[in-house]
Amino acid sequence: MAVLAVSAMLWASEALPLYITAMLVPLLIVTCKVLKDDDGNAMTGEAASKYILGTMWSSVIMLLMGGFTLAAALSKYNIAKVISSYILAAAGTKPRY
Repeated sequence: MAVLAVSAMLWASEALPLYITAMLVPLLIVTCKVLKDDDGNAMTGEAASKYILGTMWSSVIMLLMGGFTLAAALSKYNIAKVISSYILAAAGTKPRY
């Protein structure tokens, strides 16, 4: 409950940027020993981190994060606008192209 309260307060107050708050949650879960194993005992740090990272970093998540990163970089440096202008110039005014 404490991890939820801390992350909610950081998110609502924006004391830290939202992406840092999001990345802080798995770290807090591992360090506060929140996860329990099948027997009901608290997981060790190594086992908890393997479980959390195994859950978070699937291939689909990595593919999405890579796409978002490329989109942000293209948008920041206006590369997307240059490429779209080039494509529109090459296509001309004919909808067939």
